[in-house]
Order: sequence, then C-alpha cells, then structure tokens
Amino acid sequence: HGSILVTNDQVLIASNLDVEVKSTVGAGDSMVSALVYSYLNKFSDEDTLAMAQAAGASAVMTEGTRPCTLKEVEEKIAWAKNNIRKCIY
Repeated sequence: HGSILVTNDQVLIASNLDVEVKSTVGAGDSMVSALVYSYLNKFSDEDTLAMAQAAGASAVMTEGTRPCTLKEVEEKIAWAKNNIRKCIY
C-alpha cells in the first residue's frame, strides 16, 4: 500500500511501486537499511522516503533470499520520488 515518513517538520506519504513480486523476504529489512543509509548520508526527507520505497521494491523483485543491490535501488529512486506527496495537517 505504500509508506509514511513522519518527522518533526512534515509528513510524507508514498504510494507503493507497482512491481512484480518474486519474494517478500527481506523487504522490510531493506527499507530499514535504506532509512539508516539515508540518515547517515544526510539525505532530505523526500530522498530518504524515496530510497526506502526503492529498496523495498527492489527487494521484492529479487528471487529467494538474494539481497537487492544498491544499483537496483538507485535505478528506482526517481520513480519512487514521483509517488511521494506531502500530507497537510
């Protein structure tokens, strides 16, 4: 269904990336890893959520327990950014 990133300043909502699911193994771990990677590299909130979305999508597109690669994730970031919107509260 997507994901939400909540910070002190804003709420960002990302719809899911419509991909062929081959395995859900590691999808959540990949998203968390992307959040940590983004935080350590001082990404913007929007870039952080896009990275997490791209990582989750990349993970479910790989078969079995093979982890997705950074290259596979980076190929989906622009697509993921197009699915993000700010929530006004």
